[in-house]
Amino acid sequence: HPVEISAVENLPGKYVPILTSYGTIDKSGFMRILFLKLRARVIMISNVSTTDGLVNGATGNILDFITNEKGLVDCIIVVFDSEDCGREQRNRYPEISEKYKADNGTPVFRKDVEYQTGKSKHKHGGKAKVLQFPLRLAWGMTAHKMQVKSI
Repeated sequence: HPVEISAVENLPGKYVPILTSYGTIDKSGFMRILFLKLRARVIMISNVSTTDGLVNGATGNILDFITNEKGLVDCIIVVFDSEDCGREQRNRYPEISEKYKADNGTPVFRKDVEYQTGKSKHKHGGKAKVLQFPLRLAWGMTAHKMQVKSI
């Protein structure tokens, strides 16, 4: 069954963000509603930890979803293609990672991105913030998106 994960948006005043044709919010790059399911192929769309390999373009598969008491997704367990990807993250959250140790399951949490709402940094505009998982489906991707991968 697909899991539907809505972004948390913190917007200035009466600002209404533009939703792109493929579902991302304004300039954030993050999906307003992220649809995922177990074993889905995903790609990271934002740098979380460059030293740990959790970078834009890292690919893997979803192993599990960890939900809270309200049934909302708090964490997504991803098995990245590279065993080294997420090693520090797994060590940082041993209470989560221990259950997925055999598969190198890495916990991925929501990330926030902040951006200017005006057309230019010099115009009057507020700052908007979006909180969402830095993942997207990746069954197919362009050569541009694969730039960090070796072919």
